[in-house]
Amino acid sequence: MVKLQPENVLFKIQTLASVQQNRIALIDDSKEITYGELFREIIRTQMMLKEKFQAKRGDRIGILIENTIESAAVFLAIIRLGAIAVIINTKLAKPEVDFIIHDSNPVLVMVGNESFLPLVDSETRVYLIPGGTQSGVDFKNFADDAPGFRDADCAVIMYTSGTTGRPKGAMITHHNITYAVDCYIHDVGLRENDSTIVMVPLFYVTGLIAQLMVFLCLGAKIVLLHRFDAEKALEKIAEYRITHLHSVATVYLSLVTAIQNSKNLDLTCIRQALCGGGPITEALIERLKIYLPWLEFRRIYGLTESTSPGTVMPIDVQQLPEKSGSSGLPMRWMKAKVVEEDGSEAKLNVAGELLLKGENVIRSYWENSEANSKSFIDGWLKTGDIAKIDRDGFVYILDRKKDMIIRGGEKIFCSEVEGALAQYPGVKEVAVIGIPDLYYGEAVMAVVVPSENITLKKEDVIQFARTKLAKFKVPAEIEFENELPRSSVGKILKSDLKNKFAN
Repeated sequence: MVKLQPENVLFKIQTLASVQQNRIALIDDSKEITYGELFREIIRTQMMLKEKFQAKRGDRIGILIENTIESAAVFLAIIRLGAIAVIINTKLAKPEVDFIIHDSNPVLVMVGNESFLPLVDSETRVYLIPGGTQSGVDFKNFADDAPGFRDADCAVIMYTSGTTGRPKGAMITHHNITYAVDCYIHDVGLRENDSTIVMVPLFYVTGLIAQLMVFLCLGAKIVLLHRFDAEKALEKIAEYRITHLHSVATVYLSLVTAIQNSKNLDLTCIRQALCGGGPITEALIERLKIYLPWLEFRRIYGLTESTSPGTVMPIDVQQLPEKSGSSGLPMRWMKAKVVEEDGSEAKLNVAGELLLKGENVIRSYWENSEANSKSFIDGWLKTGDIAKIDRDGFVYILDRKKDMIIRGGEKIFCSEVEGALAQYPGVKEVAVIGIPDLYYGEAVMAVVVPSENITLKKEDVIQFARTKLAKFKVPAEIEFENELPRSSVGKILKSDLKNKFAN
């Protein structure tokens, strides 16, 4: 079947604002805004940037972005102007923000909350985004106002995690965004009457692209949750009849716990849920299905450099045992392959590094020739993830390449050891890391969080592991902790564990 070139996202949003001006677009913790009002606000902000700050096409404009209507409108205005939105994570420490500002050299940094002002140096030009939408723009006069960008222009610079060294600014183009949105709409089976709640921050690609941009293109209703709270999220889902969820495993774990304590909420509106950002256990999926038996739950894989989409599990094979653990097939406009250490393509079901190629995959990082030469080969992106592909083309993410343990030449995938230990009664959570070993080079360590009011013994856990794993995969060390360190979106920070237990 011939795939038609999708319409540019911003043009589609403009059309929707014209034909459904009074339809609700965004809802945050304090207000809501229609598509007509949102477009007026985009144009007003775009005009302000041009007139007050002389901003133009190609300028970088930083934004300390929050899950608010104001932040969303400012972001859309920046990229419609033809400028580049440099997304700054509001959870970062000041030295990390300093690096991003110094590296991207924005003409202006826009801040939505006064509490973020100390993160920005005094010599940087700062604009405090006013609360509430402003008046003074006639929609009819500006509905045909020409955007200032070209399709190949960079729209967004989004910095990847700096846990492996210098953060890299992924240069996401308007073209990338348009095709990423098309991937989701077609491959996830989204409908015009769908709606979503953004439970992850907009400074991550899932919130910004996979939810905000995708659902604006549908002309749908989007609820922005300023701070994640499971009980509040469920109340919003029930109140606004949300049909679509997209988050990480820890959020779903919190939602399941909250559902148990909220018997009176009508959650029959939830049609589907996507889970990415790391593995999710079959046990957690089954717990969700107990309370939401009709739910279409699908694993998904992607990354900042793919503008979010990569692979998705088709709903008709989600429950097949032989596909358990798979992240699905490459999405529309995408290709995937696995390569050996020497760069040759791996055989079926043989582990290697996953490479992605497609219309939504970025071509380069911002002014970082070293990272570009290491990450891109003939249009293919080296993801840094270890994976295998089966005969049907299904992709299985096994681990992060840097997290793979090599013990005396034997390759050990942390996720496999974690999956085995998670089956032991009384284990709430587990993270496996490699620690230095004089003889083998690396040894396996498991950091275990026991369930509440449960006392575990190291010897018992190790003995259980011996029944599930090859001898060389059994942890040499077990440490018990009350909780695992996590990022702002719930990912386990293995780098913190490695630093703590390195000696």
